[in-house]
Amino acid sequence: MEKWPHVVSIAGGVGMALIIGTVLTKTSWIRNKSIKQRNLPPEIISQILIRLPIKSLLRMKSVCKSWRYLLTEDRFFLENHISVHQFHNGELFINGETFKLLSARDGLLLTKSNVTSKYWIQNPVTKHRMILPDPRHKDHLYMHILYVASTNEYKLATAYKDKDENAGCEVFTLGRDFWWRTIRFRPQFTCMNTDEETISVVRTIGTLHSVRVDKNGPKEMISLDLETETFTRNALPQSLFSNWTKIWTLQWNDKLGFGHIDGEKGDFHVLVLRDYKNLKWDKQMVLPLADCLKIKPLFFQSFIPYLTIYGIFHFYLSHQRKVFVYKIASAEVLKIFSLPPGKSNILSGVSLLTLGGMISQVHRFGNNHIINYTVNPVMSSDQSN
Repeated sequence: MEKWPHVVSIAGGVGMALIIGTVLTKTSWIRNKSIKQRNLPPEIISQILIRLPIKSLLRMKSVCKSWRYLLTEDRFFLENHISVHQFHNGELFINGETFKLLSARDGLLLTKSNVTSKYWIQNPVTKHRMILPDPRHKDHLYMHILYVASTNEYKLATAYKDKDENAGCEVFTLGRDFWWRTIRFRPQFTCMNTDEETISVVRTIGTLHSVRVDKNGPKEMISLDLETETFTRNALPQSLFSNWTKIWTLQWNDKLGFGHIDGEKGDFHVLVLRDYKNLKWDKQMVLPLADCLKIKPLFFQSFIPYLTIYGIFHFYLSHQRKVFVYKIASAEVLKIFSLPPGKSNILSGVSLLTLGGMISQVHRFGNNHIINYTVNPVMSSDQSN
C-alpha cells in the first residue's frame, strides 16, 4: 500500500478508465533487461476496479483470465462493487416487449413479461437472460430471488394460496432445476384475520420471513430456510415495541430487522434478529438520519425504509420522492435517487454476474437487439470531482 498511495487517492471520478489504462501500461517497465518488471499488487487492482462504473468493467473483463474471474465470479468483489454502485431499476424493454420487475439480487432481475406473462431472469448489463418454467400454481402472493451463501446458489421462492385455501411455497434453483418444486407450509398461519392483520414478507440471505402482525402486536413469524427448504415458526415477544403498528420489518444486511422512526429527533431505531430460530437479538442501533441530512425531523413523517445490504441503508422520503443511500459505518449519504411517479421502487446493484442457463441476447438477436434499462440520475458525494 505504501508504494502506491497516489493510485488509491486518484481512484475515483470521471477519468478512472483513463487512469487504470495508464497504470496498466506504465506499471511494467520492460525497456531493457536491467530494469526489473513491476506490477500493481492484486489488492490495489481490486480496489481500483471496485470504483469503476459497470460499463468500464465490461471492457476490463477481457484483459485477462484473472480479471474476468474477479469481475464476474469473485464474491468479495461483487459485494463491494455493489455497495459503491447502487441503482434504482426502471422499466426493462427488449425487442418491443416490456417486463415488470418483481425482485432483484446482485444485478440479477426477476421479471415478468407484460406480453407473454412468462418469467425471466435477466442481467441488463451483460445482456444475458433465461426464461423460466411456469410455476405449478397460479395464485401467487409474491415471488422473490434469494442468494444462499452456504451453497453459492440463487433460488426463487414463491408463495401461493389456491381456491381450496391450501397454502404452500414453490422453490426453483437457478442454473440447476428444470421445474418448480412444491413445499407445503408446515405449519401454516393459524386463525388468520385478513381484515385486521397484515403480513410482511422480508428476504434475507437464504431465508424468507413472513411476519404476521395486528394492532395488538406480533402474532407469529414463519421463516423458510432456502438451504434446507424447511419452515420454522416462532412467536415474537410483544414487549419489544410499545406500538407494533409503527414498526417496519426489513432486510438488515443478512438478518431480519425491526425498526421505527423517532419523529421528534429524526433518528431510526433498529433491532436486529441475529438468530431467528432461537430468537437471539443484537443491541438496538440508532441512526441519526436528520442530523446527517441536515433536515428537520418533521420531514421523516414520510419516511419509508427499504433495506440494508452490505452495510448500506436505503430509505425513501415520499414528500421529496427521493431514495437516500446511507453508509452506516461512516454515517454519510453516498447517493440520492429521484423516484419518478409510477416507477418501480425495487432497488438493485449492477454486476457482470451470469448463471448457468443464461444466454446472450446479443448473440441470439443480433445487433438489432434493444435494451432500454432506465436508471435514475445519481448524486454522489464521492463524484464531486
